[in-house]
Amino acid sequence: SIVLGFGLGIITQSTSAVISLTIALAFHQCFEGIALGMAAAKPELDQHVRVGAVAIFTMALPLGGMVGMLVASGVSTDTPASHW
Repeated sequence: SIVLGFGLGIITQSTSAVISLTIALAFHQCFEGIALGMAAAKPELDQHVRVGAVAIFTMALPLGGMVGMLVASGVSTDTPASHW
């Protein structure tokens, strides 16, 4: 999820790419959240592990997006190498 957030944060040139990546992220996060919920529902897991897994899942995408935006803001858009 961090890598997906990074990809979303770094895209600055194409709004259609942002829209398509957002749709893909919505589906991905939905199914990943369901899988995490099923894993966290196991009774043998400690409450701290459950809370930690949910916290990491919740913060991964926004953190990756922030890192992507920071990287995109620090790259010169005049060079051809910056047009990902």
